[in-house]
Amino acid sequence: MGKKRAICILSGGMDSTFNVVLDFKDARVMDISGVEAVDAITKKYLEKGKTIKIRHLSSECKSIMLNAGQFCTYEEDDPKYKIAYDY
Repeated sequence: MGKKRAICILSGGMDSTFNVVLDFKDARVMDISGVEAVDAITKKYLEKGKTIKIRHLSSECKSIMLNAGQFCTYEEDDPKYKIAYDY
């Protein structure tokens, strides 16, 4: 799923709920554009006054997020994978 499509799907319920959970159990954030997409949607939810919880991201992914990192949970079954960088 591309970055723009993911943001369109996620932003559809922006006005209808107060608590938002982004669960990546069956998905991976593969590269920097994915990290930026999660950061962008997190920022939009925060601007709308939503409570956000992000689950099942790798520890590397959590550590490089600018906006979303503080909303990530740390769970036993978090995946272990690396983010692709464009050097």
